[in-house]
Amino acid sequence: MLKEIVLKVQINDKIYPISCKEGEEERVKKSANLVSDTLKSLTENNTGASDNRLLVMTSLILADKLEEIEEFKNGKSFVDKNSDLNYENDEVFEWIKKVTNRLNKVATLLKDS
Repeated sequence: MLKEIVLKVQINDKIYPISCKEGEEERVKKSANLVSDTLKSLTENNTGASDNRLLVMTSLILADKLEEIEEFKNGKSFVDKNSDLNYENDEVFEWIKKVTNRLNKVATLLKDS
């Protein structure tokens, strides 16, 4: 059984402790960077939006990307199948689903607070 560890990741200039299994650290860091980059892009284009709204929008964008990948894997997408993106790692997709669910829960908690 793999040991669970806690990483500190920075998203939108805030530090968050995130637990993951040993060996998943790089993937968690890459995912956090993806979330942070998406959030920064939204912040630049939506200067008056609240943090809650930006987190929800970020979650929706990443969930949509995940859905597009799933459709591509199932042959139902219009995405270019000759793309240089690698869609073969199911573990990554599952982890993205989990992160999306966590972000949605965080957005709900922030909204309710």
